[in-house]
Amino acid sequence: MLTMAALAKLLLPLGLAYVAIAAVMWLMQDRLIFRGDVAQAYPAPAAELKAHALTRRPLPDGVFYHRAGPPGAPVVLGFGGNAQDAGALAVYLAPLFPTWNLYVLDYYSDDARGQEVLTRRAVALYDLARAEHPSAPVGGVGISLGTGVTAQLAAHRPVAGAALVMPFDALWKVARAHYPWLPVKWLSRHPFDSAAVWATSDVPLAVISAANDTLVTPDRTAGLLRVAKNLRVHEQAPGTDHSSLLADPRLDAFLKTHLPALMGVPR
Repeated sequence: MLTMAALAKLLLPLGLAYVAIAAVMWLMQDRLIFRGDVAQAYPAPAAELKAHALTRRPLPDGVFYHRAGPPGAPVVLGFGGNAQDAGALAVYLAPLFPTWNLYVLDYYSDDARGQEVLTRRAVALYDLARAEHPSAPVGGVGISLGTGVTAQLAAHRPVAGAALVMPFDALWKVARAHYPWLPVKWLSRHPFDSAAVWATSDVPLAVISAANDTLVTPDRTAGLLRVAKNLRVHEQAPGTDHSSLLADPRLDAFLKTHLPALMGVPR
């Protein structure tokens, strides 16, 4: 039978190894969450940006893509996934809202990133759009990680409506599902607790999720749906996963139909 001393001698190296792994994960989380390396490897072609009259403009802190609409046209703010090039998202959204003013935040214009940084830049983007279009309704489209950014923006500014693509209740809960053996909640520097925002927000929401999503699993979206105060629509796309939904025409139809309705804008 093992003595307490022998048991402690056996468990101590395991405990130290666990602490070391947790520390490495704490240090590496920015690299794991914010995949600028992937986003920047697949930039939008310059010809496509030009074809949609998209330009790259600076914020006081950051960069965004912009396409101007006619005076008084609605505004849509775009917040992409963690590995999605902002220019590519702008090229995608431009034909869906051809007469709207389009602003898409670039997460990876520099090395500063994280929940605090992206929230600050999303607020700055909203404020710029509001200054340039003072009477136009401003709505948001968030995709995956961008749904967390959209939620943080809605906690600080009066968004007219938000279309959320594959949203989660909290990013740390998404991570916990993939690393159940780690104390993810306590390690997370970027919790993106969207459920806490939408539980009290009056912003009308439309949500679309992928039925076979293994990254943002259905229970993580369900956690948000259960508490959202002003959920108007939820659609689940059968036969899609986290990647394939982004190329599915049902997503196009969802955004074109529901975002204007949420914002009270005629199609």
